[in-house]
Amino acid sequence: MSENVEELPTAHLDYDLRDGFVGDWLVLGPVTFPLAEQMADYSVAARREIVQRYVVGVGEISQLPAERATSLVTVDGVSVGGVGGESKPVEAMWRVVNTLEDRGVDLAHSVQTSHFLCAWSYAQVALPNPIATTIKMVVASPVRVLINGEEVFVSDELLDRPTQVTFDADLGAGTNEILIRLANAGQGDLSLMVALQMVGVAEGTVALPTLLSPVARRQKLARGMEMAYLSQDVYALKQRIVLRWPLELSHMDALNVRVQTPAGRIYAEANPIIKSGAKVDLGEANQYPDGVYEVLLQPQFDEYYVQNLRVQRRIPLRVQNQKWSMLYYGTVEERRQEALTDAARRSGDLFAEIAKSALGRWESLRREVVDQALGLVAQRAVGSERLLLALLGWVARMGDLPDFPQDVGVALEENAPVILDSVDINNGIVLATCHLLAGQFYPQRSFADNQTGVLHQGSAEESVLGWLRTTAQTGLPEGESEQGVADALLALSHLVDLAVSDEVAEMAAVVLDKLAYQLALQSFLGVWGGSQDQARGEWLPSGRLGPLSGVLRLWWGQGTYNSECSTYVALACAENYVLPEIIAAVGLDRQQEAWVRRQDLRTLDVHPGLASAPVNRAAYRTGDYLLASMQGDWSAGSAALLWQVTMGPDAILFGNRPACSSDHAAWHPSYWRGNAAPTRIAQWQDALMILYGELHGEAEGMALDFTHAYFPQALFEETRFENGWALARKENGYVAMRATGGVELVTRGRTAYREVRAAAQAAWLVQMGRAATDGSFAQFSEKVLAQPLTLETDHVRYQTLRGQLVKVGMDSPLIVD
Repeated sequence: MSENVEELPTAHLDYDLRDGFVGDWLVLGPVTFPLAEQMADYSVAARREIVQRYVVGVGEISQLPAERATSLVTVDGVSVGGVGGESKPVEAMWRVVNTLEDRGVDLAHSVQTSHFLCAWSYAQVALPNPIATTIKMVVASPVRVLINGEEVFVSDELLDRPTQVTFDADLGAGTNEILIRLANAGQGDLSLMVALQMVGVAEGTVALPTLLSPVARRQKLARGMEMAYLSQDVYALKQRIVLRWPLELSHMDALNVRVQTPAGRIYAEANPIIKSGAKVDLGEANQYPDGVYEVLLQPQFDEYYVQNLRVQRRIPLRVQNQKWSMLYYGTVEERRQEALTDAARRSGDLFAEIAKSALGRWESLRREVVDQALGLVAQRAVGSERLLLALLGWVARMGDLPDFPQDVGVALEENAPVILDSVDINNGIVLATCHLLAGQFYPQRSFADNQTGVLHQGSAEESVLGWLRTTAQTGLPEGESEQGVADALLALSHLVDLAVSDEVAEMAAVVLDKLAYQLALQSFLGVWGGSQDQARGEWLPSGRLGPLSGVLRLWWGQGTYNSECSTYVALACAENYVLPEIIAAVGLDRQQEAWVRRQDLRTLDVHPGLASAPVNRAAYRTGDYLLASMQGDWSAGSAALLWQVTMGPDAILFGNRPACSSDHAAWHPSYWRGNAAPTRIAQWQDALMILYGELHGEAEGMALDFTHAYFPQALFEETRFENGWALARKENGYVAMRATGGVELVTRGRTAYREVRAAAQAAWLVQMGRAATDGSFAQFSEKVLAQPLTLETDHVRYQTLRGQLVKVGMDSPLIVD
């Protein structure tokens, strides 16, 4: 492309280099192509073969890049209809990406079925003098780099996490064009990212060609949009969605603001004049249906549509309006009917259709939803094992009813054996349960591994019994997480009803009791607040979002129902399991202070970065809060949630040493999940100590330079920031947090007023309190500020509010008194 620089638009967006980093790019894609045939093998070798087959160079861009310009993308062997056909150009549009703290262009993408993905990043770097430099890049997928039209670096490695690579390059005085080509293949959460630093390059600018003019107006609009923020991630009921601008906004402007779905359906619109401290009230949450939304900021009508000044910013949010129950109510049967009724009103979900069937509402059954589920099962899409189990259970429980669509049973009998290969408990209890039930239902059919259903049933029973015994003795073998517990309950609810083996059915009931008891001990007001070996980032900000809140609502009346309805529908349909009343009483108890410590044994090595090992879990619960943690030493690299404070469905706190700026599920660790540094956790009742260790060598460049905690200020009744402490009150519960060097509330950017930060290598202290033991919030705050405390980077010495002296260091164990 270098010979065509003069053909580029004369208008450019200019940015400074950031310590040698190119932090601002033009990006095309990711462009996704469904594979003509779904992959049966998702190993690294198989995916690499796909990428190598279709990544043939970086010369596929047929037009020169500019913001809002379109390019015709041609990839050999890739057609509009998928990989494997005749090559045809695909049109895509260039956009500007201004990177965040990690300087990385995050293009991670989620696909249900097998896809080939590719994307391009482009920038012009202007230097005052020629230089021979070392380029440091962080990538997580195959990449090819062109500088001034020449290919200077190629890597075909498929990586399990972002990795630093280096190469040498000669850069000239004046404009240097950099074009980077990224690719990946597979299904699920696919990594796609790049960060680039030119070592030793201190001076220079980044220029991005743009079709938007005038440039000064475009930049002013972008600055005003960038300073807008929401103070919550999740809104419910009468909470008002208010878009705000900080006092630091130095200019006045006019914008268009919309609340819409990601697909573009508009629910609210305003045309505010923005200035210092401006607010735009977009109404109460209960005027919006539950779901995922975005606040879209763009120029007003004339500038956007007539002058074509199409600069935008999108701020994500969630709405969850189902009323939260704090108290026990109704009977088990009444709550069962309520759970099924709630699920039946949700659209596009197979479990909603099963709920309709359980309620006898066959006339409202949506066949297109059922057919879509059958199609996803046939394609072995991500999560299809849950759909397959649901279909098997549906046919078994209701297949002989006159209103049941018999062709569904026929299609399932044709498809299930074809996609079920050999039994492997490492693939999860849900899939193992599918093997067991399919083997029972289709005993003489030949399965994908050429074994009969009888043999699959036998193998699956052996594997399932092993899993049940292990779980009963030492906890979930794959570790504990909200998704993992929900999947276990989903499988167990089918086993207690449908397994022909009495031993399997009886053991399933025993394990259901155990998991229910553990949920009862680690829940607070219907929120499950336990530590997690593999957390789902999108559920972390609120107890309203995950699947277990619906389970707790069904079992003992606290919590809420939501779109994650599969587990509570399955439990509501189970006929052979009734929760013991004593377990419900434990979950509801707010009178007794409970100090729970147990050791699980993670025996299945299914989580990257977490080896199979004992896990020491701790939880301290009072009538006003729950503090839980995974105690001990933890290496960097997992997606674990090591500690959490739960004070209500919205008042939740947790923290980590972030690895990158992204929350995408492809990254573990990410911004809120896991840790980029070794971490030591020590909890003694209502006091928690977290020590983040030191990084060495290349690892230093693979983490953000701070530690932090989620701290949603707007969702507390009172907060204080004093002497390096962050303190908050939720009703009669209190929390105080401090770190080495003090913590500071973030007041700008995407996490404004929802995050506190401290130094990268730091020790954190969390002290809980309550009105019953500590008086008013003011009295609690003064007590905390006066307590003896030594908080160095590598050790903590503290006298708790209960008068106990606790000490812990990176190289010394927890000592109490």
